[in-house]
Amino acid sequence: MRSPRENLEWRLVSVFRSLGREAVRQGIVSFMGRDRERMAQGLLSKLQTLPLKDGRPDLSAIGDPAAVAKEWASELKLSEDELLDRLLAHIEAQPNG
Repeated sequence: MRSPRENLEWRLVSVFRSLGREAVRQGIVSFMGRDRERMAQGLLSKLQTLPLKDGRPDLSAIGDPAAVAKEWASELKLSEDELLDRLLAHIEAQPNG
C-alpha cells in the first residue's frame, strides 16, 4: 500500500507520461508563473499591512527587513506535498491535461 505522498507522486508521473515532454514543460512553466504570482500577491498583502510613510510602506516599523523578508517567504512557501498537489491540479486543468 502506498502512502498519500507516493500516490500523489505516482499520479503526477502518470499524467506527465501521458502528456509528453513539451506539454509537461509548458505546464511546469505555466505553473511556476502562477506560483510566482501567488507569492507576489501574498507579499503585497503583507506589505499593505505596514504603516505608510510618505505614501510608501514604512519598513522601519518591522525591524530588520532581511529577517522579516525571510520570515514572510517561509510563511508563503508551500510544503513539498502542497507543491506537488497544486502542480498536479494545474497540469490536469490544462486543455491537454
